[in-house]
Amino acid sequence: MRFLRWSGDGVTGFAPGVRRAAWPAGLVVGLGAEWLARSGQSLAAAVVDLTVGWTLIGCGLLLWSRRPQSRIGLLLTLAGFAWFLGTLASSRIEAVAVLGTALLFVHRGPLCHAIVGYPSGRPSGRLGMIVVVLCYVYAAAVPLARSDVVTVVVAFLVLAATVGGYLLAAGPGRRARVTAVAAAAVLAVALAGGSVARLVGAGSGAETSCAVGI
Repeated sequence: MRFLRWSGDGVTGFAPGVRRAAWPAGLVVGLGAEWLARSGQSLAAAVVDLTVGWTLIGCGLLLWSRRPQSRIGLLLTLAGFAWFLGTLASSRIEAVAVLGTALLFVHRGPLCHAIVGYPSGRPSGRLGMIVVVLCYVYAAAVPLARSDVVTVVVAFLVLAATVGGYLLAAGPGRRARVTAVAAAAVLAVALAGGSVARLVGAGSGAETSCAVGI
Protein backbone atom coordinates (compact mmCIF):
# COMPACT_ATOMS: atom_id res chain seq x y z
CA MET A 1 0.00 0.00 0.00
CA ARG A 2 2.05 2.90 -1.28
CA PHE A 3 -0.79 5.39 -1.54
CA LEU A 4 -0.97 6.20 2.15
CA ARG A 5 1.67 6.29 4.83
CA TRP A 6 1.10 7.32 8.43
CA SER A 7 3.68 8.37 10.97
CA GLY A 8 3.71 10.00 14.37
CA ASP A 9 3.36 13.37 12.64
CA GLY A 10 0.20 12.43 10.77
CA VAL A 11 -0.24 11.89 7.07
CA THR A 12 3.23 11.90 5.54
CA GLY A 13 2.31 10.96 2.03
CA PHE A 14 -0.44 10.18 -0.38
CA ALA A 15 0.65 9.33 -3.88
CA PRO A 16 0.80 12.61 -5.85
CA GLY A 17 -1.44 10.98 -8.44
CA VAL A 18 -4.24 10.68 -5.90
CA ARG A 19 -4.14 14.41 -5.21
CA ARG A 20 -4.02 15.21 -8.90
CA ALA A 21 -7.02 12.97 -9.51
CA ALA A 22 -8.95 14.75 -6.77
CA TRP A 23 -9.02 17.99 -8.80
CA PRO A 24 -11.05 16.64 -11.74
CA ALA A 25 -13.01 14.42 -9.36
CA GLY A 26 -14.10 17.48 -7.38
CA LEU A 27 -15.12 19.19 -10.62
CA VAL A 28 -17.20 16.21 -11.73
CA VAL A 29 -18.75 15.55 -8.32
CA GLY A 30 -19.70 19.20 -7.89
CA LEU A 31 -21.29 19.58 -11.32
CA GLY A 32 -22.95 16.19 -11.01
CA ALA A 33 -24.48 17.03 -7.64
CA GLU A 34 -25.80 20.36 -8.91
CA TRP A 35 -27.24 18.69 -12.01
CA LEU A 36 -29.06 16.09 -9.93
CA ALA A 37 -30.40 18.83 -7.66
CA ARG A 38 -31.17 21.28 -10.47
CA SER A 39 -34.96 20.97 -10.19
CA GLY A 40 -34.97 21.62 -6.46
CA GLN A 41 -32.96 24.85 -6.25
CA SER A 42 -32.52 28.17 -8.07
CA LEU A 43 -29.55 29.01 -10.27
CA ALA A 44 -28.23 31.46 -7.67
CA ALA A 45 -28.44 28.82 -4.94
CA ALA A 46 -26.65 26.33 -7.17
CA VAL A 47 -23.82 28.80 -7.86
CA VAL A 48 -23.35 29.53 -4.15
CA ASP A 49 -23.49 25.83 -3.29
CA LEU A 50 -20.96 24.98 -5.99
CA THR A 51 -18.64 27.78 -4.88
CA VAL A 52 -18.62 26.62 -1.26
CA GLY A 53 -17.91 22.99 -2.15
CA TRP A 54 -15.21 23.80 -4.68
CA THR A 55 -13.57 26.29 -2.31
CA LEU A 56 -13.29 23.64 0.40
CA ILE A 57 -11.86 21.10 -2.03
CA GLY A 58 -9.46 23.58 -3.65
CA CYS A 59 -8.14 24.97 -0.37
CA GLY A 60 -7.87 21.46 1.01
CA LEU A 61 -5.87 20.13 -1.94
CA LEU A 62 -3.53 23.11 -1.92
CA LEU A 63 -2.83 22.71 1.80
CA TRP A 64 -2.49 18.96 1.38
CA SER A 65 0.16 19.45 -1.32
CA ARG A 66 2.11 22.08 0.59
CA ARG A 67 1.90 20.48 4.03
CA PRO A 68 1.43 16.73 3.55
CA GLN A 69 2.51 16.12 7.15
CA SER A 70 -0.63 17.93 8.32
CA ARG A 71 -4.11 16.42 8.14
CA ILE A 72 -5.85 19.77 7.62
CA GLY A 73 -5.69 19.64 3.83
CA LEU A 74 -7.13 16.14 3.75
CA LEU A 75 -9.90 17.09 6.17
CA LEU A 76 -10.91 20.15 4.16
CA THR A 77 -10.90 18.10 0.96
CA LEU A 78 -13.17 15.51 2.56
CA ALA A 79 -15.45 18.28 3.83
CA GLY A 80 -15.74 19.63 0.29
CA PHE A 81 -16.71 16.30 -1.23
CA ALA A 82 -19.10 15.65 1.66
CA TRP A 83 -20.69 19.07 1.05
CA PHE A 84 -21.83 17.91 -2.39
CA LEU A 85 -23.34 14.76 -0.92
CA GLY A 86 -25.67 17.01 1.06
CA THR A 87 -26.56 18.89 -2.14
CA LEU A 88 -28.31 15.75 -3.36
CA ALA A 89 -31.06 16.34 -0.79
CA SER A 90 -32.55 18.92 -3.18
CA SER A 91 -32.99 16.40 -5.98
CA ARG A 92 -36.45 15.52 -7.23
CA ILE A 93 -35.26 11.93 -7.71
CA GLU A 94 -36.53 10.21 -4.58
CA ALA A 95 -33.65 7.76 -4.07
CA VAL A 96 -31.07 10.50 -4.61
CA ALA A 97 -32.89 12.88 -2.27
CA VAL A 98 -33.07 10.23 0.46
CA LEU A 99 -29.31 9.68 0.22
CA GLY A 100 -28.64 13.41 0.25
CA THR A 101 -30.91 13.95 3.26
CA ALA A 102 -29.10 11.21 5.20
CA LEU A 103 -25.75 12.90 4.43
CA LEU A 104 -26.93 16.49 4.57
CA PHE A 105 -24.72 17.60 7.46
CA VAL A 106 -21.88 15.07 7.26
CA HIS A 107 -19.43 17.72 5.99
CA ARG A 108 -19.52 19.38 9.42
CA GLY A 109 -17.54 16.50 10.93
CA PRO A 110 -14.24 16.92 9.04
CA LEU A 111 -14.72 20.71 8.93
CA CYS A 112 -14.97 20.99 12.72
CA HIS A 113 -12.11 18.50 13.07
CA ALA A 114 -9.92 20.70 10.87
CA ILE A 115 -10.67 23.79 12.95
CA VAL A 116 -10.21 22.17 16.36
CA GLY A 117 -7.09 20.31 15.23
CA TYR A 118 -5.39 23.16 13.36
CA PRO A 119 -2.52 23.36 12.37
CA SER A 120 -1.52 19.68 12.56
CA GLY A 121 -4.96 18.12 12.45
CA ARG A 122 -4.51 16.68 15.93
CA PRO A 123 -6.77 18.07 18.66
CA SER A 124 -4.97 19.45 21.70
CA GLY A 125 -5.88 17.90 25.02
CA ARG A 126 -8.72 15.65 26.07
CA LEU A 127 -11.39 18.31 25.50
CA GLY A 128 -10.35 18.74 21.89
CA MET A 129 -10.45 14.99 21.23
CA ILE A 130 -13.87 14.62 22.86
CA VAL A 131 -15.27 17.58 20.91
CA VAL A 132 -14.02 16.17 17.59
CA VAL A 133 -15.69 12.83 18.29
CA LEU A 134 -18.92 14.57 19.29
CA CYS A 135 -18.80 16.64 16.10
CA TYR A 136 -18.62 13.53 13.93
CA VAL A 137 -21.56 11.97 15.80
CA TYR A 138 -23.51 15.22 15.50
CA ALA A 139 -22.76 15.52 11.76
CA ALA A 140 -23.73 11.92 11.01
CA ALA A 141 -26.99 11.97 12.99
CA VAL A 142 -29.44 14.13 11.03
CA PRO A 143 -31.91 14.58 13.93
CA LEU A 144 -29.10 15.96 16.09
CA ALA A 145 -27.80 18.23 13.36
CA ARG A 146 -31.31 19.57 12.73
CA SER A 147 -31.75 20.43 16.40
CA ASP A 148 -31.16 24.13 17.04
CA VAL A 149 -30.29 23.50 20.68
CA VAL A 150 -27.72 20.82 19.84
CA THR A 151 -26.26 22.97 17.07
CA VAL A 152 -25.73 25.89 19.47
CA VAL A 153 -24.05 23.55 21.98
CA VAL A 154 -21.77 22.06 19.32
CA ALA A 155 -20.80 25.51 18.03
CA PHE A 156 -19.91 26.58 21.58
CA LEU A 157 -17.88 23.40 22.19
CA VAL A 158 -15.91 23.84 18.95
CA LEU A 159 -15.08 27.42 19.90
CA ALA A 160 -14.19 26.42 23.47
CA ALA A 161 -11.95 23.54 22.33
CA THR A 162 -10.20 25.76 19.79
CA VAL A 163 -9.58 28.50 22.35
CA GLY A 164 -8.37 25.81 24.77
CA GLY A 165 -5.90 24.56 22.16
CA TYR A 166 -4.66 28.10 21.70
CA LEU A 167 -4.11 28.52 25.44
CA LEU A 168 -2.27 25.20 25.71
CA ALA A 169 0.07 26.02 22.84
CA ALA A 170 3.17 28.20 23.07
CA GLY A 171 5.44 30.13 20.73
CA PRO A 172 4.88 29.58 17.00
CA GLY A 173 2.22 26.98 17.77
CA ARG A 174 0.11 29.52 19.63
CA ARG A 175 0.48 32.08 16.84
CA ALA A 176 -0.61 29.48 14.29
CA ARG A 177 -3.74 28.72 16.31
CA VAL A 178 -4.95 32.31 16.05
CA THR A 179 -6.22 31.32 12.60
CA ALA A 180 -8.12 28.41 14.12
CA VAL A 181 -9.72 30.62 16.77
CA ALA A 182 -10.88 33.05 14.08
CA ALA A 183 -12.26 30.19 11.97
CA ALA A 184 -14.03 28.72 15.01
CA ALA A 185 -15.61 32.09 15.76
CA VAL A 186 -16.88 32.41 12.17
CA LEU A 187 -18.21 28.85 12.25
CA ALA A 188 -19.90 29.46 15.60
CA VAL A 189 -21.68 32.51 14.21
CA ALA A 190 -22.68 30.65 11.05
CA LEU A 191 -23.95 27.58 12.89
CA ALA A 192 -25.41 29.10 16.01
CA GLY A 193 -26.66 32.38 14.56
CA GLY A 194 -29.59 30.92 12.66
CA SER A 195 -30.34 28.45 15.43
CA VAL A 196 -30.48 31.15 18.09
CA ALA A 197 -32.70 33.30 15.87
CA ARG A 198 -35.11 30.40 15.37
CA LEU A 199 -35.13 29.58 19.07
CA VAL A 200 -35.80 33.20 20.01
CA GLY A 201 -38.45 33.44 17.32
CA ALA A 202 -40.12 30.27 18.55
CA GLY A 203 -40.08 31.65 22.09
CA SER A 204 -41.61 34.94 20.98
CA GLY A 205 -44.22 33.07 19.00
CA ALA A 206 -45.11 30.98 22.01
CA GLU A 207 -45.47 34.10 24.19
CA THR A 208 -47.67 35.74 21.56
CA SER A 209 -49.86 32.67 21.36
CA CYS A 210 -50.29 32.62 25.14
CA ALA A 211 -51.18 36.32 25.17
CA VAL A 212 -53.76 35.81 22.46
CA GLY A 213 -55.18 32.81 24.28
CA ILE A 214 -55.53 34.77 27.52
